[in-house]
Amino acid sequence: MRPIVFVSSITHYGGSGKCSIDLIKEIKKRHKVVVLDFYGCSDAYIKQLKENDIEYHIVIPHTKRQIIGGRSPISRLWNMLKAAREIKQLIRLLRTKLQEIEPRIIWLISEKTMFCVGRAVGRRYPTIRVVHGQHGASPRWYCLWDWKNIGMIVGVNYESIEIFQAFHWAEGKLKVIHNGIDFPAVQTTGEVMEDLPAQNAPVKIVMLANFFPLKAHSVAIKGFAKFCRAGGEGVLWICGDTPNNLGPDYETSLRQLCHSVGAADKIHFLGWRSDAAAIVKHSNILIVTSETEGMPRSVLEAMALGKPVIATRVGGIPEVIRDGVDGILIDVGDDDAVAESLQRLENPDIRREMGLAAQQRIKANFNIKDKAAEFLKCVDKVLSAHRENL
Repeated sequence: MRPIVFVSSITHYGGSGKCSIDLIKEIKKRHKVVVLDFYGCSDAYIKQLKENDIEYHIVIPHTKRQIIGGRSPISRLWNMLKAAREIKQLIRLLRTKLQEIEPRIIWLISEKTMFCVGRAVGRRYPTIRVVHGQHGASPRWYCLWDWKNIGMIVGVNYESIEIFQAFHWAEGKLKVIHNGIDFPAVQTTGEVMEDLPAQNAPVKIVMLANFFPLKAHSVAIKGFAKFCRAGGEGVLWICGDTPNNLGPDYETSLRQLCHSVGAADKIHFLGWRSDAAAIVKHSNILIVTSETEGMPRSVLEAMALGKPVIATRVGGIPEVIRDGVDGILIDVGDDDAVAESLQRLENPDIRREMGLAAQQRIKANFNIKDKAAEFLKCVDKVLSAHRENL
């Protein structure tokens, strides 16, 4: 059978990449899956592909990537012009590789992959696009043709596909499939690879987030410091690193903030960790203060491990966490709410009750096998429509 081809351009291996790997692993039990990654520049991502015996090809190994996004239409256009030579080469090589593989369907996860595949092979193969977060005010003009020709748009939460409901060409093409998790596998999470600082603290809090400003680490840091000043005793572990296309300034500012709020001795930056799940297992609480999210794998994983989560009510988070039942939802930027939530969860009985409810919810509603089955139904629907249009 011709394979499902997953086209990616992973620059850092975060939650969305891990969720994609989980889904590929489950789909691979029933269908052949081949991964095409544009650059192969995330060692952690490539390592996971190898360890899970997932066939992959790198389109342009070790290239110096040009950024084609931007905060404004002018900056995006300028960046596209600078990247034109690289994109032209990428499209040419991508066309050759896709024609060699002859996909059954192409699975896309970003506008860049969608744009390049559209230029490489046009409408020759059916496509499905997974949207991991809020897309923005409107689809970008240079991808509008590609959006119109997508077989189906699958959002990981309802917010992520809301914008497309206004377009007639998206009618009948929208579907929400929440991220799932391999519940039994999470239960067998191993031990932390090395000793953690202050691991005997009464309340151990962990934050899993690479150093993007949208992750709003400062809110967690300020809230934790207020919790400590009010008499709370705990430690905050921050796991994550700076993506290779960004500089160190943001992380540096966070370290300075820890000193300015008087909590530097209780906040520890652990860097990128392959044993992040084990650290969550060893903790008491997960905290997520992001300004925007899709359906964070860290939240699903922590809940599956029986940990209560304090998280902002953005993206798909309110679709998984029931406020006050299996976690606590807070507003974006509200460090006072962080402190108050930590004070509430100082009580081990409340943590235990919320953690048990969280674990049961994930087991019943966010199983990766069920999510893979939903995804394959979408694949069959897209293939059927594609055949009818030939």
